[in-house]
Amino acid sequence: AGADTKGHAEDIARWCEARVTLDSPVNIHLTGCHHSCAQHYIGDIGLIACKVQASEDADPVEGYHVHVGGGFGPDAALEAVEAAGLRPTGHCSMLRCLENRVWDLRLDDGAHVVVKFYRPGRWSRAGIEDEHRFLLDLREAEIPVCAPLTLQGGGTIGEHAGISFGVWPRTGGREPDELSDEELAILGRLLARIHDVGARR
Repeated sequence: AGADTKGHAEDIARWCEARVTLDSPVNIHLTGCHHSCAQHYIGDIGLIACKVQASEDADPVEGYHVHVGGGFGPDAALEAVEAAGLRPTGHCSMLRCLENRVWDLRLDDGAHVVVKFYRPGRWSRAGIEDEHRFLLDLREAEIPVCAPLTLQGGGTIGEHAGISFGVWPRTGGREPDELSDEELAILGRLLARIHDVGARR
């Protein structure tokens, strides 16, 4: 880590609790990882560790780049989906994901969708488009995949507050404890079909 983020987070919390009265919660994300593992970009205040050269003769000290105004919580997720042409009811729950910010939203027709906001700086627009096209190609080849939905305007990629997102139908599933020989053979054939579609692109 680029800084003692745990210790600094505790110091910030103690300082704020003694001095600041809030009308609503403020999310402060600290990360010492330059891959933005703590998702600093979605906090109301995001701090990403860096080394600061205090003077020409001094050794570098711990510091932070400050990002303000991310706040990518449920309200932002609902706003993004509504702007994309869908009608959410307000029911919104966060799903576990290490790489991106992912939400389960219920629509007014009772259906659920999963919204994935891509981590800035990790995903390029071209990379997201390639991922989506491949999923759509697999679906066209009748391979059972969960492909992104078409949003208002005809594409599969939306953007909210400078962050790209996609929307998928919520799809249930389970992971068996152990695959049988027959299931392994089915899986192998499925993987071969996926590789075949990829090879034709």
